[in-house]
Amino acid sequence: MDGHRKIKLKAIRLLSKREYSLCNIEKKLSLFASSCNPQVNFQTVKSVIEELKSNDWISDERAVECLINRKVSSCGIIKLRFELKKLGVCNDLIENHLLRVLSSEHERALKLLMKKHKKLPSNLKEIVSQKNFLMRKGFLAEVCNKVVNDRLSQKLQ
Repeated sequence: MDGHRKIKLKAIRLLSKREYSLCNIEKKLSLFASSCNPQVNFQTVKSVIEELKSNDWISDERAVECLINRKVSSCGIIKLRFELKKLGVCNDLIENHLLRVLSSEHERALKLLMKKHKKLPSNLKEIVSQKNFLMRKGFLAEVCNKVVNDRLSQKLQ
């Protein structure tokens, strides 16, 4: 089997499992090509990627949307940005998609906090613990403070 065909089959197998960004698929295919046949050059990998791109089988846009859809319920905007930067896509694409998610940051943080901490915080240690939990999940500090403080104000009512 020739190198181009092997690389294309590997790409199709990878893409059948999940969406990849152009940068990530290029890395994976380059590693695969060098491990299976050192004579396969970088141009072969590039030509396979161009073919996939022309058939719309690979898209940075879809890779970003997929990752956001997969992670949005369990993490905040900071962690999402970090994960998206790993895809190797342009910053404008990342920021445009994060702007859409930013409006739901408060409600997602509240939902995640209520899932983890069913009872309201009763002392300072629990308040700090809940805020730290949200911060570790990648939510903005203002959102963490507001969500926990809103829950405390519900307790007082």
